[in-house]
Amino acid sequence: MGAIVAFAASCCAWEIREREKEFYILLLVMTGGILGAFASLDLFFFYFFHELALVPTFIMIGVWGRGENKNYATFQITLYLSVGALISLIGLIALYVQSGLHTFNIVALTDYLKDHPLSLASQNFIFPLLLFGFGILISLWPFHTWAPLGYGSAPTPTAMLHAGVLKKFGLYGLIRVALPLMPQAAAHWAHIIAWLCLGNIVYCGLVAMRQKNLNSLIGYSSVAHMGFVFLGIASLNIIGVTGAVLVMIAHGFLAALTFGLSGYIYQQTGTLEMAQLGGLLRRMRFVGMVLVMAMFAGCGLPGFANFAGEISVFFSA
Repeated sequence: MGAIVAFAASCCAWEIREREKEFYILLLVMTGGILGAFASLDLFFFYFFHELALVPTFIMIGVWGRGENKNYATFQITLYLSVGALISLIGLIALYVQSGLHTFNIVALTDYLKDHPLSLASQNFIFPLLLFGFGILISLWPFHTWAPLGYGSAPTPTAMLHAGVLKKFGLYGLIRVALPLMPQAAAHWAHIIAWLCLGNIVYCGLVAMRQKNLNSLIGYSSVAHMGFVFLGIASLNIIGVTGAVLVMIAHGFLAALTFGLSGYIYQQTGTLEMAQLGGLLRRMRFVGMVLVMAMFAGCGLPGFANFAGEISVFFSA
């Protein structure tokens, strides 16, 4: 999914008309960081590659972003994601120290901690650090406000890559590291995760319905979709986690497609105000049809992967 979205994002970078070389260098660094993070079986490189992908994100929004609020959006996304990354780093270091194995190898840690589990006190200290550190990176309610503003101000390829792929790093970290290594703490915090994800699903969903700007609508609906993934994680069973992973992959394609289409519409019309975009299917039939299909997928219509993932999450919850 990451590789396909990265290819699509580079194809949508035709809108960049100034400092093109620097933009493509940053886009490739971001792509390398994303693929490196998901390919790593070492906690250090897992974290390092994510940070490598984050830095170009901030620069691209600040230099090539659009809208009056792009500088504010750049500062906000930088502060939020830096704080989230710092909290999760403290959790990962604490995990390294408390495990006593003195290795960052995720497979070795998983095998070792199955037979020698961490004490309950250690688990209850480390798990919330990872939950809220990764949660800020994922836009868990109420730490979600950076996402819609950041995506609305970001150039199209950056929004596609971050919303589609990079945001899933925190979810992957929770499923790959937090749940298997600290099962007792996960069970203890499951109810809190479930209540917080309701904020994503219900509150952010209602806010999305009130938006007048297409990018803001997509941004808030993207945050709302993350609630379904958290609900699947909170269920702590195989159906829920499988459904959560399927929603992650489906949403990666969905977010990339919708942000790609909104970028194209903005280039053609010069606006993303929905009141001014009426009759889109008459003028841009193919783009309008694809946008309708993407919106159906976002609604969880049967036949799309979102439906299969979301119904698995609901059954498990």
